[in-house]
Amino acid sequence: MSTLLVLGLIALAVIIWVTRTRSARRHWVEELNLIGQWDLEGRNIHNERIEFIGARPDRGNYMASKDETLESGNWFLTSYFLVLQPENEEQKRYELRRFEEGRIGINGPDREKQIYRKKRVSNIIKMHEHHSKKP
Repeated sequence: MSTLLVLGLIALAVIIWVTRTRSARRHWVEELNLIGQWDLEGRNIHNERIEFIGARPDRGNYMASKDETLESGNWFLTSYFLVLQPENEEQKRYELRRFEEGRIGINGPDREKQIYRKKRVSNIIKMHEHHSKKP
């Protein structure tokens, strides 16, 4: 009887752990907000950028450009890694770090310790209230 109780407690602990891990990853992916255009931060002399396209927040297509070179393919997240699968090439795995909203770090083949900033594109014009002094 006590063996069944111990096995039940272990199973319950595993279920809770799996649920919390999935929830934490889902929250991380949502906060990451990867869909959109990301420009290399700092002195971007080669005009490097990556654009992540997709209906899901954890996978889709991408286009990366550097000077006149264009690379495209599929991307997906696995754990805390970004995997890029260029067309007709081997997939590449990158460590992905979220620093703050709109800023990520990518570290791996051909992208060693690069930091990207999300390009903000908005058609919203901020309206400021103008307070005039009454005479």
